[in-house]
Amino acid sequence: MFMELAIVIVGGEDSGLLMPSLESVFPLPPKVEVVVVDASDGEGAREMLLEYDSVKYVRCCSERRSVQMDEGARVASARVLLFLDVGEVLPLGYDHFVFCTIERPEAMLGCLSPTVGKKNLSCHCFESVVSFKKYSNSHRSFFIRRAAFLEAGAAAFC
Repeated sequence: MFMELAIVIVGGEDSGLLMPSLESVFPLPPKVEVVVVDASDGEGAREMLLEYDSVKYVRCCSERRSVQMDEGARVASARVLLFLDVGEVLPLGYDHFVFCTIERPEAMLGCLSPTVGKKNLSCHCFESVVSFKKYSNSHRSFFIRRAAFLEAGAAAFC
């Protein structure tokens, strides 16, 4: 089955922070896959994933976020990549916001921003990596068309 969205969880130096991130993406909407890039020293993350048979696991020996993002993108098969730092959580309905935003012809990438009280969510889209970086210094989690990510390279977002 062709996947539309891959949630790539990166930054796994502390596998104890992985569970909140994982729990926020389940149950998975249709055509959504999850990739966990584990950069921790131990086997904690791999053991946590035993109950999630649909999650793709990637072991990464680098603590550099850009290397972890590249590894996750390499394993993911979806046309849109959503990078989520370990410990961060996605709000309910995240998939709707991502798909509605990325379908705009001018949208290359975007970010989800919780509003006051984190009960509501706003979504911002951008036409270029430059415009995204000007706005999003505080946003480590973002989504992007796969082709645009591969063209820009992970280092552009770190």
